[in-house]
Amino acid sequence: MRLHLAPLLLLITAAPALAQEVLGTIEARVEDTFRTWHLTRDGDQSQSRWAEMMPGLTDVSLWGHDSPDSATSVAGAMILDFDVMTTTGTPMAIGPTLQYLTEGYKGGWLATDDSQIAVTLETFDATAAGLKIAGSFTATLTYSTNPFTQTMDPTRSQTIEGRFDATLPKD
Repeated sequence: MRLHLAPLLLLITAAPALAQEVLGTIEARVEDTFRTWHLTRDGDQSQSRWAEMMPGLTDVSLWGHDSPDSATSVAGAMILDFDVMTTTGTPMAIGPTLQYLTEGYKGGWLATDDSQIAVTLETFDATAAGLKIAGSFTATLTYSTNPFTQTMDPTRSQTIEGRFDATLPKD
């Protein structure tokens, strides 16, 4: 019986790691270093999501983690949010924001309005099963000692250019 119990325990403890799924990536050059953040989910749990707010307007949130093994980490997260307007025929990203939470909620880099960030969509395909989205972004971020209150340090800024590619399931 002992021989069968050990593999069973190994399978049970490994199950959460096996359930992790990578939905996509955000890639960017930060301070001269090329990095990849992973958009993940663990079962039904994911910080990346999309929702059709009304016909022609879709809300998208891409939450990237340092590791493909994380579904809820805040420290080091790269978060790209925007709406997609499709009423003009060609999908267009509007109202984008970017957060790079180098210190989790204790500090990070923020681009909070249209003058600081631009998002270009290359793919936007929403179906009953999910959303396939890809594109690029350029942002000038300012350091914040408190991302919740957006207390900014105007003497500290950096520019980030990157790409994203994801397939998000329908909730």
